[in-house]
Amino acid sequence: MPDLSLIKHPPRKVVVLCRCLLVGGCMGFCNSLMVNSALIEVSVSPFFAISFGVLFIASAGIVFHQMCRDANVHNFWLLAAFASLNLASGAVCFVLERDWSHGITASSKVPLYAMLGMCLAFSVSFSFLDLLARCDSPLVGAILVRTEWQVRVIACISLVTGGLYGFTFGYLKIEDSFLRSPLAFREALHRDSSLCYPLGAGSGAIAAVAARLLEQKAEADDPDLAYSRGLGGRLHDDI
Repeated sequence: MPDLSLIKHPPRKVVVLCRCLLVGGCMGFCNSLMVNSALIEVSVSPFFAISFGVLFIASAGIVFHQMCRDANVHNFWLLAAFASLNLASGAVCFVLERDWSHGITASSKVPLYAMLGMCLAFSVSFSFLDLLARCDSPLVGAILVRTEWQVRVIACISLVTGGLYGFTFGYLKIEDSFLRSPLAFREALHRDSSLCYPLGAGSGAIAAVAARLLEQKAEADDPDLAYSRGLGGRLHDDI
């Protein structure tokens, strides 16, 4: 007879990984939704294009200023790359402003949208994680980012998926479809969402599970670290 107790009471680690899979998938879907919505606004609205450009350049200046004040900051090169990406994306927003980009062909805009998508996805992902870190709840405790390798994994996945969002947006010529007709615009958005939303959910789930597996490995290598991160002296997987 098969052991039905494993079905009724699955191992704690499996439960935590399933929780990470679900929450990460939801976060990835929301990330895709927000990034694609921002790309639409930048491409069709001069106000939002200028606003995002100013915001990215200002955030890049803030990060560079903090790095200059604290040379020993963690993940120095990651922050430097992020600040540089923000600065470049801010300039791209001005270039993509609809009234100023008449001389740029649709194919030339594809890499620009890809760069902008990378910056947006990176920003949204770590904003999500920052909000989760402020939630004192066991439900989200298992997917918090605490190690440098977790940060690197999530950063890489965010950059890759964001680049794919922007590439898809530019390749489908959504900005041009907006100028043609409302029907063409809706059809282009439908094709874009059918590609990007599943990609976002899948990549978010993979990133959350990968981050959790890395933390499980760190806790297995250092029991004191696992104890200090537990709730009331318990491991996350026992919550």
